[in-house]
Amino acid sequence: MKIFRDEIYGGLKIIFRADHRNYKKTGVYDFPQKNLFRMAFYCLGYLFTSIGIIQKNMVDNMPDLLIRPYKHFFNGER
Repeated sequence: MKIFRDEIYGGLKIIFRADHRNYKKTGVYDFPQKNLFRMAFYCLGYLFTSIGIIQKNMVDNMPDLLIRPYKHFFNGER
């Protein structure tokens, strides 16, 4: 739980928005963050991906982006 919580608080809150909102609301985030630059960067990314057209584009392209590094396995190439 703590590993997933830390990852959601870090960079994955941009993708797992509902989990981030729930963790924030229920108080699962019970640790301080010292890296202000990283926090600011993730907050900007979170706000940027909350724009409707960007969020829709992200959701539409997510399967291809997740599979892209492994396409050579699926195509039988080495």
